[in-house]
Amino acid sequence: MVGFIDAHRDAHGVEPIGAVRDVSLSLHEGELHCLIGPNGAGKSTFFRMLSGQYRPSAGEVLFQGQSIIGQSSARIARAGMGIKTQVPSVFNAMTVRENVMLAALRNLPSSLT
Repeated sequence: MVGFIDAHRDAHGVEPIGAVRDVSLSLHEGELHCLIGPNGAGKSTFFRMLSGQYRPSAGEVLFQGQSIIGQSSARIARAGMGIKTQVPSVFNAMTVRENVMLAALRNLPSSLT
């Protein structure tokens, strides 16, 4: 069964970082997992590969059964995958309500936006 997100042997280094080696992960829709490890272990790098911010030098990354390697992070986000880091990413000039509404707009069908 193909997972919702599949990453296999991701990667033999992310150029020029080389932080992630021989990682395999398969998640199915609705599952929740945590990735823990010490600072510098490659957790953020791994998630940046999944979201298209970094390109793996080997291996494959599939989202809903389709390869996403080489796609822009914006295109991957529009398909429904993104990452949330510990650093708050809100617009300071906007109210809490405006920030939440902006985030909610992302999930509306394009015919309604």
